[in-house]
Amino acid sequence: MKAKLTVTLSILAVLIVSLAVDRQSQLAPRKTTILDEPPGAALEGVGAPVWSRSGPWPWIRTPVIADGKAIVMMEHGILSALSLEDGAVSWEVEVGYVPSPPMLMNDVLYVGGGDNWMCAVRASDGQKLWRYEAFTPVEGDEKRNHDVTPLGFVGDAVLFDSTDSNVYALRRDTGTLAWKLAKPVCKPSGYSPDHFDAGILYMAGPGQVCAVEAATQKVLWKTETEVSDPGWLGKTGDRVFVTGGGKVEALSAAEGRVLWWLDLGTKGRMIDAIPVAGDRIAVLGGWDDPRVYMLDSASGKLLWVKKMSRFPNVGMADGKGRLWICLSDGTLAILDAADGTVLKEHAIGVHMFCVPVMAGEILLVGTRRPHEERLHERGVLTAYRVTGATP
Repeated sequence: MKAKLTVTLSILAVLIVSLAVDRQSQLAPRKTTILDEPPGAALEGVGAPVWSRSGPWPWIRTPVIADGKAIVMMEHGILSALSLEDGAVSWEVEVGYVPSPPMLMNDVLYVGGGDNWMCAVRASDGQKLWRYEAFTPVEGDEKRNHDVTPLGFVGDAVLFDSTDSNVYALRRDTGTLAWKLAKPVCKPSGYSPDHFDAGILYMAGPGQVCAVEAATQKVLWKTETEVSDPGWLGKTGDRVFVTGGGKVEALSAAEGRVLWWLDLGTKGRMIDAIPVAGDRIAVLGGWDDPRVYMLDSASGKLLWVKKMSRFPNVGMADGKGRLWICLSDGTLAILDAADGTVLKEHAIGVHMFCVPVMAGEILLVGTRRPHEERLHERGVLTAYRVTGATP
């Protein structure tokens, strides 16, 4: 009896020590893997680099700006907050793989994951507030991963789009499920572009676009389109645009009536388009088409076409008559939105999937580069102080 008691006490002692060590490791600050990088040269006509940081995750996405920090995944599964002033790491939190940028509201980041999960993180200190795991059935011997993207807010809920063909509405304060909507049009268990604006969900699927009132989940309209393989869906003004497979189509946002469609004669997936001042829209050819197309968004008239040196992945309009286009070889190209003239080209890194972000006078540019002391490429985020000069 005494021997059994001694063994039991020993086991309890080991458990207590293990729990104490585990608790201490949770409280201990995490050692960051983010490193300083040489800032590099100034971008002519843009500005000088302020700081540059790299992390082991090479596929840097567009950072979210909150409370003087750039929040981005620079290590797989880790969200990091970097000071805009000097790039110092303010906090880091482990959440899991994040395929798209979080969405910010009232100092809370709403994050969609790569395994059908969603969570909320406080932007000021990285504290996790809640996490929701959507049910994912097992197919064969393994569970299929589904990417989740935050869409927007309706009432007290945050909306998430999942490649499991559902839209999830979670209560912002608790993360509990308010409702779930099976998409009326989409590829079964696959990617389909969506857009949320003013309480309306716009969704694209093979040859179809629909609008759903988020508060009631009522389908407002459903329209057949010429775009059989949609790569991008967006809304500007009173028009909804869908692109893909070399085609662009415009619909009335109110009733889904087809306004115009244009066949550009290419097989480009067209995964991004940029609304531009002056009732225009710039369509990027994407992975297999190196062109940028500028269209009149009211009539669909093709205004100009510019063939780039490499494939245009993502971009932005800066409100000063310029397009900033990120090319697949790591080149940042600045175009005149009036006629497509290339004003400047800057070799930034190896590959770019990160839309440049302006935060006051700071321009953030993400790319990936080889690292001298490491076998693998690292994701690099560089901050430039913009001078305001025209390139």
